[in-house]
Amino acid sequence: MDFAANAITRELPANYPYAVKKAYVARFTARWLQPAQNFFEKMEQQFVKELKQLVAIHFSQFAAGGLEKAILEIVLTQLKLCSNRTQEKMVECVALEHEEPMTSNEGYLADYKAIFYARYTEHYKRTDPPTSGRPRNPVHMQNVITNLANMGIHHNEEDLLLRLRPATAADATLPEVAIEIMAEVRAYYQIAFKRFVDYIALIIDFNLLKGLDRTIDEALFVGLSLGKHDVRERASNFLKEDTDLERRRIILDQDLERFEKACLEFENIPGVRLAGLSDDDDNRVEDSDSDD
Repeated sequence: MDFAANAITRELPANYPYAVKKAYVARFTARWLQPAQNFFEKMEQQFVKELKQLVAIHFSQFAAGGLEKAILEIVLTQLKLCSNRTQEKMVECVALEHEEPMTSNEGYLADYKAIFYARYTEHYKRTDPPTSGRPRNPVHMQNVITNLANMGIHHNEEDLLLRLRPATAADATLPEVAIEIMAEVRAYYQIAFKRFVDYIALIIDFNLLKGLDRTIDEALFVGLSLGKHDVRERASNFLKEDTDLERRRIILDQDLERFEKACLEFENIPGVRLAGLSDDDDNRVEDSDSDD
């Protein structure tokens, strides 16, 4: 409570300014960007992995003409633009939460505050803390313990000695005020954190995942120069097949041509059918069937 006590300027005793609660809220909102960034990076890595797989599935057969590489570069470049936009929105979201505590859900805030106030009060009663306030110089307390030991009074503990200190009006109100501050700050955290988590997920979904889906068509059209006059030539080069595949196709065409030529020559031989049976063979098969 030293921070809260030092924040008092012109307020009456035990009346702590709103800046105390605001400062406590700012402490936890300042830590939200890093976990949000970690979550974003995991999502982006998985997204990139799946995009590379999709490009390979649909365009790997056109790798020889450079189409697969060109499309992958365009997709990753566009994804980078969407990624930058997403991170900007995430920083803005954190800045909004960090700038000023605000919520229109006053009912939820009041309910959560009552819940945490009761919880902290019960915890305070169970722990039965000593009278608040400690000496500014710990050396003085150690001197007291040492002197008492020299007098034959042993087993002295700092908390027990502090109970001997006379309570003041500020001490009487300190637990209640501290619990009230803790309860309201914790209640606001409950609301703000849920809101922040939802907005970060929406920002990533809208600007990164769906953002790429909205912009990839135009990016491909521009990146592949499909609107220029030499589009046919470019398309022909992109669809160029692999040289090994083209060589295999030529060999297979030649084999097919020789096979068809051989079939024609067999058909011109008397008594030989294309299936490999002569007329005499057919007659023997028919006689065997009739005997059965």
